[in-house]
Amino acid sequence: MKSRKIIIHVRLIGAPGRNQLNGIFRHLGRTTDWNIHLTQNEQELIEELKSTESSLTKPDGFIISAPLSDAACTLIAKIHVPTVLIDIRPYRISKRNNNLAFVHNDDGGIGLIAAKHLFGLGNFRSFAFVHAKESRPWSDRRLEAFSFFLEKHGHRCAICHSNNLPSDEDRQLLIDFLRQLERPAAVFAAWDNRAIQILECARAAKI
Repeated sequence: MKSRKIIIHVRLIGAPGRNQLNGIFRHLGRTTDWNIHLTQNEQELIEELKSTESSLTKPDGFIISAPLSDAACTLIAKIHVPTVLIDIRPYRISKRNNNLAFVHNDDGGIGLIAAKHLFGLGNFRSFAFVHAKESRPWSDRRLEAFSFFLEKHGHRCAICHSNNLPSDEDRQLLIDFLRQLERPAAVFAAWDNRAIQILECARAAKI
C-alpha cells in the first residue's frame, strides 16, 4: 500500500495544539499508511500548498490548526487536496467547496460547562469573565453562554473586556479588575494563556 504524505501544521505553543497532535498520533496507531510531515513555520506550509499541482512528491492531505495569513488561505482555497481546518472560520476559505472539512470548538458549550462548574463549587460572592486580550469572536461566544447561565441563577457577571493594550497596561488593568471583585470570586478566563496571566496578576495583587 502506498503511504500517504500528510502535512500537519499546528501551533505547538500551548496545550491545545499539543493535544491536537496527540489525537492525530492516536489515530496513527490504527492507520499505518500515513507519512507525517510537521511544518516548522507558515512559509514551509505555503511551499507545500504550492507543490500540490506540480511536485512528484506532492502532499495527499493537510491538517491545519495554526493561525493563517491571508496568503495561506488564498492557496488553500485553490487546491483540491483533502484538507482539514481546525478552528479556522469558513469565511476565510469561502471559494472552495470540495475536499474541505472544518472542525470548531463548541464555544457556547465551553462557556456553559465553565459556568456550571464554578456555580457548583460553592457560595461565591461574585463571578467574572476575562476576555482574550485581543477581540475574538470565540471569546464573545464563551462569555455569552457563561453569563446567560449565571443570570438564570440570579448572578451578575463582571466582565474584563479585550483591550489591545501594551503588556504592562494590560497587566495593571487585570490587577485593578481582580481587586474590585467581591471575594470569594469565581473567574473564568477566555483561554489558557489568559488564565496564567490572571493567576500572575492575582499573586501580584496579593489575592
